[in-house]
This record gives sequence, structure tokens and C-alpha cells, in this order.
Amino acid sequence: MKIGKSDSLETITPAHWQKMAEESRVSWPMPREIIVDHSQKTLAGLHDKGVRQPANDTATVDRVAAIIEGCAT
Repeated sequence: MKIGKSDSLETITPAHWQKMAEESRVSWPMPREIIVDHSQKTLAGLHDKGVRQPANDTATVDRVAAIIEGCAT
């Protein structure tokens, strides 16, 4: 699924989310609040050492966290 015409998860910017909101005919503040809330919760889980297990691929977790921090917040 494309978000605001973005071809890659790594290239999504707030402008893509705004485009998606416009295409969905919803007011931008509503999805923005949801995106920020879910992003913060996801990042908290990714950074919580109690949630991570030793078998987790730390490099992948860090990469996902960096993508979220750069694209969704």
C-alpha cells in the first residue's frame, strides 16, 4: 500500500501522510495525532530493554526505530 504516493517505507515524510489524509478526505490533524501516538508507543517498545529479547536482531530493531523517527514524527 502506498502512502501519499510514496514507493518506500523509508521515504515517507509528513507530506506523504498529509496527501493520504487529503485523498481519504479526512482532516490532517486527526491522522497526525494517531501517527504521532502510534509512533511514540512503537518507539518506546523498541527502546524498552525489558521488551527486547536477547534473540532479537538489534540492527533491525534500530533500523526500524530510525525509520519511524525520521519519517513519522
